[in-house]
Formats: sequence, C-alpha cells, structure tokens
Amino acid sequence: MDGTLAAIGLALAAAAVWGAGDFSGALATRRASVSGALVISHGIGMVLLALMTFVRGEPTVSTQDLLIGAVSGVLIGIGLAALYRAFAVGRLSLVAPIAAVLSAIIPVLFGIFTQGLPTLVQVIGFVIALIGITFISRSTSESEGHGGVGWAVTAGVSVGIYFILMQQIDGQAPFMPLTIVRVVSFVMMLVLALVGYRNRLWIPTGAALPLALLAGVMDITGSTLYVMAGEYGRLDVVAMLSALYPASTVILARVILKEKTNQTQNLSILAILLAIILVTIG
Repeated sequence: MDGTLAAIGLALAAAAVWGAGDFSGALATRRASVSGALVISHGIGMVLLALMTFVRGEPTVSTQDLLIGAVSGVLIGIGLAALYRAFAVGRLSLVAPIAAVLSAIIPVLFGIFTQGLPTLVQVIGFVIALIGITFISRSTSESEGHGGVGWAVTAGVSVGIYFILMQQIDGQAPFMPLTIVRVVSFVMMLVLALVGYRNRLWIPTGAALPLALLAGVMDITGSTLYVMAGEYGRLDVVAMLSALYPASTVILARVILKEKTNQTQNLSILAILLAIILVTIG
C-alpha cells in the first residue's frame, strides 16, 4: 500500500476510534467521578499495552524512549483528566472541538518547522478543517453556557505536545513506550483519586464501569493507530486528520443521545469531509 494512503487511512481510523472513546468516556464521567473513570480507563489500557508488548516480544526501550514515555504519560494524564472534566461540566459539541483544534495546531506548527511546508492544496485542507472543527463547537442555542472551555484548552495544549512526543519514539517497537506512557498516567490518576476522594467511593459502578473500560480500550487503539500512521506520513497531515475525532463524537451524541445539531454544525461536518479529500489528494 502507498505510504501516504496508509498514513491517511490509519490517521482517520485513529480519529474515528478516539471520537467513539471520548463519547464513551463522557458518558462514564456523567455517571461517576472523573478520577474514577480515568483510573479504570487508564488501567485497562495499561494492561492491554503490556500484553501486546509481551506478545510481540519487544526489546527494552532506550533511555530516550523511556524519558519520552514518562513525560508523555504526565502530559496525556493531564490532558485526558482535563478533557473528561470538560465533558462532565460542558457540552460535548463544544468542548471536544476546542480541544481538537489546539491539539492539531501545535503538531502542525512543529511539523512545519521540522519537515518543511506542506503543499498548497494541503494548506487549504488544513484551513478548512480548522474552520470546520471550530464551527462544530457552536451550540444549538447561543444563550447556553460555555462550561468546560478552560478545561478543554488545557486538554488541547497537553494533548498537542503529547502528539509531538509520541512521534519521536521508535516505531519498530511502539508498544513498550506506550506501556510506559500508560503506567505513568495510571499512577497519576490513581493518586489523584485516592487523595481527592479519600473516604468517598470513586470506583465507577453500574453502567459507568463498562463505559470507562470501553473508553480505555478505544483510547489505546487510537494511540496505536496514530503511532503507526506517523511511520508512513508527515506529522502535520497525520495530526490534522487524527484531530478530526470530534466529528464522530458529535455524530454519536446526535444518534445515541439525540442531541440536535444546527445548520452551522451540519455544514461544518461537510467542510471537514472536504478537507479530508484535499489533504488526501494534496
């Protein structure tokens, strides 16, 4: 398969999976504590990554990959905690695109400085994608509040830097560094839950538990696809396409939760599809 097409396919798959995982995580945080949901999702992700590392027989990571994994674990821990908090207090259709825009802009800027300018057609695609993702965030009613925006900004910046770091790891043995990332983030979330909730129940129960587990599985699947995509294509292209994940979150919210989308949001989704075509043919 052509390298560019492989990168595009893997990045789009990562976006779809991440979007569905965020939707699942959002439902979990509305039924349980944010820290509790993250402990479960990070925990299952950590176990799955450790199993994949063992099955593949990946070698011990270098000191550089170890450090990258540790720092990335802190960043994704902060990023996901902020994102889930935003989901808990704000609207999915607002906070998810805001986080996505920021998480896309940072790697794109990094890619321009390190890999050179993309083609004109791809630049147009980038601009349309950013506009589309931004306008998806428009609420059905302009009078509704903007809860979670600050948390979404924190999430976007943290995840954007995480994306850059994850593309620096050894692509021939990606699961060991990803395992380190998840171990660090899991420990962070566990400590926060134990300190923040002390004598209160923070472990998700009922419907929240399977939702948190599903969010963890999808997050790890998306991260794996993202790392694989980076081995075939440019970081800015991969990051931008992966950042389209809010589209699937909004669609799921509309289909399952019956959230209504206005004409602006519908047009934004069409703009994102056009942007994908431009980036693909660029």
